Amino acid sequence: MTPFLRTELTAEGRRRVDVVDARATQLVSEFVRHPTFSRLEEVVVMDERRGRQQVLDVLAQRRFLSLAFAPMYDLAIDALERQSDKSVLRTILREEYDSGGSSTHREDLWADLCALGADEAILRQTGPTDVTQQVVSGLLTQLLLRAGEESPLYRIRVLTTIWCAGELLVGAEYKRLWPLLQRLGLEETPAAARIRGTRPSLFYFPHMNHDAPHLSLGEQSRCLERRGHADQVGDCLRDAVVVGPEAAVDCALAALQSSYEFKRSFYEQFL
Repeated sequence: MTPFLRTELTAEGRRRVDVVDARATQLVSEFVRHPTFSRLEEVVVMDERRGRQQVLDVLAQRRFLSLAFAPMYDLAIDALERQSDKSVLRTILREEYDSGGSSTHREDLWADLCALGADEAILRQTGPTDVTQQVVSGLLTQLLLRAGEESPLYRIRVLTTIWCAGELLVGAEYKRLWPLLQRLGLEETPAAARIRGTRPSLFYFPHMNHDAPHLSLGEQSRCLERRGHADQVGDCLRDAVVVGPEAAVDCALAALQSSYEFKRSFYEQFL
């Protein structure tokens, strides 16, 4: 792959990045402690059949957040002015659809749901709940320009929303759910699936790996192979925060909080 190197940070740039990174780390830690995750674990242990259905109920709604991935990225690409930002998001978006010769990530998601035991007819009949619709609508609205908003701050808000809601928290929630999904019949690789007589995950396990960050927001890397989607978007955000105005950090923190609250409210509906 093409070598990649971030520019060196000044002391002020480092301070800004560290504040944003620390808050993001804190929010991810709080997010994965949401009681819905632990409740699902408890139910699956006590009654796997009932637990399987409850996990599928959550994932059937979570599917609508995944379906909103493309419009979120499309809105962000339109919102951003720098070609370097657009290029990063465009590349990630295109990965969702591959080259056209294989299944899309949305089809892979459907395949994983069916492998977990979802009834296809019921899936086709299941629409988003009011809460799910509100979360999707809220995240899309988060990407719109506000009256009087300065361009550098709008850039930071858009990139932070994509980084946090579109990649960081997604990788975290799939990592939190993965032990359950593995127990219920998905495996990391085709070889492991053959041994267990189960199915390899086409969506959840791969997304758990490529959405999650492999580096902190301020870390340097010379190799693209060490960088997931969160790292790639994080490059753009890091630069936006460093070169942004004095309000850059507060803007990023506010967007982090909003992204966290939208994603947390999604899981609140299952308590």
